[in-house]
Amino acid sequence: VHQGKLTKGVLLLQDNAPVHKSRVAMAALHTRGFESLLHPPYSPNLAPSNFSLCPNLKKDLRGRKFS
Repeated sequence: VHQGKLTKGVLLLQDNAPVHKSRVAMAALHTRGFESLLHPPYSPNLAPSNFSLCPNLKKDLRGRKFS
């Protein structure tokens, strides 16, 4: 979501969580002058730590429970 065509102001990046895509949330942003930009539903390049920085960490932690 951007305001002022990204020239100044706040840049708000939302994922595709249902609460972020709800009609109420989208209407609130729209009434405040924000415009929605498309966001890919699954994009590994937006979270490289999950795929390239720690590839074995997820494997080592899989199935473990923490308290």
